[in-house]
Amino acid sequence: MIATIIICSLLSIFIVNPLIIFSISNIFRAHNASFTKSIIVSILLFILSLVASLLWAFLRVFGPIGSVIGALIIVAALAVAVLIIKTRFETSLLRSIGVFVACLLLFSCVHLFFREFVVQAYKIPSRAMEPTILKGDFILVNKYIYQLIEPERGDIIVFTFPEDTSKDFIKRVVGVEGDEIEIRDKQVYVNRQKLLESYVINTDPMIIPKDVRPRDNLGPLTVPPNSLFVLGDNRDNSYDSRFWGFVDRRQVKGKASLIYWSWSQDDSRVRRERIGVSIDWKSHAVAH
Repeated sequence: MIATIIICSLLSIFIVNPLIIFSISNIFRAHNASFTKSIIVSILLFILSLVASLLWAFLRVFGPIGSVIGALIIVAALAVAVLIIKTRFETSLLRSIGVFVACLLLFSCVHLFFREFVVQAYKIPSRAMEPTILKGDFILVNKYIYQLIEPERGDIIVFTFPEDTSKDFIKRVVGVEGDEIEIRDKQVYVNRQKLLESYVINTDPMIIPKDVRPRDNLGPLTVPPNSLFVLGDNRDNSYDSRFWGFVDRRQVKGKASLIYWSWSQDDSRVRRERIGVSIDWKSHAVAH
C-alpha cells in the first residue's frame, strides 16, 4: 500500500499534473509556459497543498476558531498558488487565475477518481478500534485491493454502516462467508476454534449473559453468503456485528492500511510515533 501511494504520488507530481498544467497554460496562452516549468509548478503546488492541508487538519481540533483560521490559510494558499503560476510562466494575473481555476477543476476530477477507486483518507472519531487505531488517527484506506481479492479474517475494513448508510464504520473482520461464530465469556470462537487475538482489549471485567445483551456471549451463528462478521478491537466498547448483524460484502469500501497523521485530543499533541505506521501488520489472528 505504501509503495502504491508513493508511486501514484510521483506519477501525479512529475507526469500527470505537469501535463495538465502545461496543456491548460497553452490554452490560456501563458507567455513562457514549458513542460519543465510545469513540473516545477506542480512540485511547488504539491508542497503548498500539503502544508496547507496539514495546518488545516491541525487547527480543526481547536474548534470554531481553529476552523476559521484554517479556512483563512486555505484561502491564502490559493492566492499563493496563483502567484506561483504568474511568476513561473511570466504571464498576466488574469491568465494565471484562469490557468489555476481550470487546473483546479481537472485536479478535482482526478482526485475524485483516485478517492473513489484507489485510496481515501478517514479520520477516526471513536475509541472502538483501540489500541490498534486510536481516536484522532488519520488513516488511508486501500479501495482497490478488494477488486482483486476477497476480505480475509483479520483485515481491518471500512464499510457503509448497515443501520445508517450516511455513515462509514471501521472494524476488524472476524468471520467470512460460511464461518461459524460463537462468543463465550468474551472469547471468540471461529469454526469451534478459539481465536487468539493479541490486539484485543477488554476494559470491563463484568460478563454479561447472552439473554441480557450479546456483547460477551453470542451464537453460535453462521456467516451468510456474501457477508462478513466484524468486531472492534476495543471489545467492550464497540458497536459491531454482535448488535446489528452482518456486513454485506457489497458495502465494503476498502482496507485500512496506513496512519498518515495522528492527533491526541486528551493532551493536545501530535502523536509523531504513529505517523507513517502501517496498519496491515497488525491484521492477523490465529485460531487454535
